[in-house]
Amino acid sequence: MWIEKKYSDPWPHIVIDNFYPDDIWEYLTKDRQSLFDQYKDDAVIEPINVNYTSVQDKKLLDFFTSRVSLDYCTSNFPNHRDYDTITPWINLKIDRDILDEYMFPIHVDYHTKVFSCITYIEPLHANGTILFDENKNFDRVVAWKPNRAVIFSSVENVTWHTWGAWEKESRYTVDFFWQRDNSKKEGGLGYD
Repeated sequence: MWIEKKYSDPWPHIVIDNFYPDDIWEYLTKDRQSLFDQYKDDAVIEPINVNYTSVQDKKLLDFFTSRVSLDYCTSNFPNHRDYDTITPWINLKIDRDILDEYMFPIHVDYHTKVFSCITYIEPLHANGTILFDENKNFDRVVAWKPNRAVIFSSVENVTWHTWGAWEKESRYTVDFFWQRDNSKKEGGLGYD
């Protein structure tokens, strides 16, 4: 059962537990590695061993565009980045073998991302998403919990956040974005 909580501090965001229904959760976790592996030839591997692959998996796109629809996002986040046209986009992301106590730099998502939905898949215990206020002061951590989603709309110089890995276990996320059409080919980190 979808459990949604809306927060206004340090900036508007939504946390949803039991985000995926059983059939989609099983699709993502039953043979998780093979799902991620089928897209590995297209993976971008960053120097810090963060592997992300943009995919157009029909089953996942159908789920996301119905559950985290553009109407849902615009009604929950009226102060969003402007766009002419917008496209759904999914990244399968694996943070592998990151150095001990690594933290990605504090950032606001790439300028072409309008709405972000980060979902935690595996392992059972990991680090979630760390939120900061507009002055980059620590505010809170959205705790890691499998089948939890964090949804927000990036606002320049406001929605500062980061993530980190303090253990060597791989961290799997599925990241869904509503983003400007021209962003498909533009790379860069900052995916959750």
